[in-house]
Amino acid sequence: MGLAIVVLSVWMLTDPTFLIAMTQTENHYYIGLYMFLSIGALMVIVAFLGCCGAFKESQCMLVSVSAINLIIF
Repeated sequence: MGLAIVVLSVWMLTDPTFLIAMTQTENHYYIGLYMFLSIGALMVIVAFLGCCGAFKESQCMLVSVSAINLIIF
């Protein structure tokens, strides 16, 4: 899901016709897209760390992922 958000955000940032179709004010449009991009990147990183921690059965990595999830929520 995080990767889909990142890809969609990058596509919306690079496609100029999408901006014209959606809104006339660029400021709020770019702020929202950069927020989605950062949230998607954070989701990808946390998911990757969680998968690596589960695969390696690393207690330190799993505790780190759990702590990051608690901070986020």
